[in-house]
Amino acid sequence: MPPSKFTYDQPADAPSSVLREDTIESGFIGKLQGLKYEYRRDITNRATLEQNFREKFEALNRVRLTDAEVCPPAR
Repeated sequence: MPPSKFTYDQPADAPSSVLREDTIESGFIGKLQGLKYEYRRDITNRATLEQNFREKFEALNRVRLTDAEVCPPAR
């Protein structure tokens, strides 16, 4: 696909600098840590996130979930 020939002007009130995604992410993590959230380096993908959620849910609700309750069959 050839590059677009269209350009646009930024609004006058738009910031003149661009922030990198990792800078924004680090700032957001820092704000959450300031609110006493714990940064979990061990949660790196969806599977570990879901496992952590399951463990916390079971502990807080004093229940044991079956795999069917955690991952219901697709319809």
